Amino acid sequence: MGANLVERLEDRLMFAADASGVTLTRADGAPRSIVGRRDTWIIIHGLGASKSDARIKRLAGAVDAVSPRDQVLVVDWSTLAIGTEDPFLAKSNAEAAAGAVAAKIRAIGLPASRINLIGYSMGGYVAEQIAADLRDAGGVNRLAALDPAAPRTGHNKRGHTVPVAVDFTSDSEYSIAFHGVDRHSQFVTAAAADDTVRLDNIGADDEHRHQAVLDLFTTMVERNNGANADAVSRVFSLARIKNGAVPGWRKNQFGVDSGEGYEAVLTATPSPLAPVLLTYVNRRGHTVHVS
Repeated sequence: MGANLVERLEDRLMFAADASGVTLTRADGAPRSIVGRRDTWIIIHGLGASKSDARIKRLAGAVDAVSPRDQVLVVDWSTLAIGTEDPFLAKSNAEAAAGAVAAKIRAIGLPASRINLIGYSMGGYVAEQIAADLRDAGGVNRLAALDPAAPRTGHNKRGHTVPVAVDFTSDSEYSIAFHGVDRHSQFVTAAAADDTVRLDNIGADDEHRHQAVLDLFTTMVERNNGANADAVSRVFSLARIKNGAVPGWRKNQFGVDSGEGYEAVLTATPSPLAPVLLTYVNRRGHTVHVS
């Protein structure tokens, strides 16, 4: 056996993660069983959190209130979502959590085509891995990545450490990412979705912007649950995302010089945090403002 193969096997054993504590439960906390054949939303928290985190509970409650027909589940991978300076351990833990969730989905009998994933921060990477694990079942329906993060185990052409490559598009019918432009979520990760929306004016520092992506998305879901949703929130209703009814915008129109870019820019008011303006370029080349 070659030395390199031995090293890879030792690394795999060293970073083997115990996923026995990963759970998938109903967002409403009801003791009723998870239903097999129903449109299902699955919410996935990030590092250092759990399904009991106040922000995740708020999002889960908002999503659960959207439709009495849809089922809403919450992943708890807190036993593996530990803060660590070791990116390989973080990668192993996230992938083990995804594998455990995919196994539970199969055991329940949930059709992958009726699954919609919402992942925040490193939960976005877990969501991508769940979709990949369900590839042989056709992949998931929708994937929404909220300021998605990825372990820094990749390398660019100059040999610098970068986030591992992700692909939100291959194993979902449609994916959308909302990006806070902060150090917790690099553009290359957010841009791995079919459409990527930049969020502006959501905080003065990285921590606030990262958290604000989750909070602003939740606010839009809550507003769409009411009778007087604003025009920007209506564009990003879960019903529109699930049905693929996003605006006909041109690709890569905003903000990055590498030939890639954002499809749209959503500007908010920071206090209270709320959407006020959506800007994109339509297929005719006209700039559209929704407010």
